[in-house]
Amino acid sequence: MHQRVRHSRLLVILTALVTALTLVMPVGMARAATATVTAVAGQVLHRGSNTVTFNVANTAGSEATYTATVTGPSTLTIGAVAPITVAGEATEQFSVDVTVPHGTDPMNVTLTAKVVAGADTSTGTAVLPVKLKAGQNRTQGITGLTAINTIPSQVPTGGIDKAFDWVESTMFHSPWDGSYGAPNNIDIDLGDT
Repeated sequence: MHQRVRHSRLLVILTALVTALTLVMPVGMARAATATVTAVAGQVLHRGSNTVTFNVANTAGSEATYTATVTGPSTLTIGAVAPITVAGEATEQFSVDVTVPHGTDPMNVTLTAKVVAGADTSTGTAVLPVKLKAGQNRTQGITGLTAINTIPSQVPTGGIDKAFDWVESTMFHSPWDGSYGAPNNIDIDLGDT
């Protein structure tokens, strides 16, 4: 009888200990990330090629090598990033090439940088302004023009005037089958300008 009571008490104590440990560190609990990612302040994007720089701060006590990726709007072309090795409790920078299309007007663009080292993943974002350089103007469609050509449009959204309206849902494209060869003429009447 005493033997059975001792085993029961031991089982109760072990069960309480396991329960207490589970409350302190639940199964599947995420570890705190050992890095922070931030964009270098004051960066601006322009039409064409740009370089964007991020900081990676390794908050762990030992060196880590991070694989970095940067994503953003599909209209941008964003380059690849080489792996970054950061000493423990240190900060390093990495840069990525970002190409902004030439027709982009001033706006804010959000880039997301993600670094991964083993099971650790950290993400940071940068909201960067796209600004025009001196001599650049906002894009504008040409309205009120009459354009005439002898080539039919391959797409059903319209004729040659759609090549100038700056509306992304319309376009002009000569036939893909090559049935109309070069040269071709386009007559544009700009009206009273």
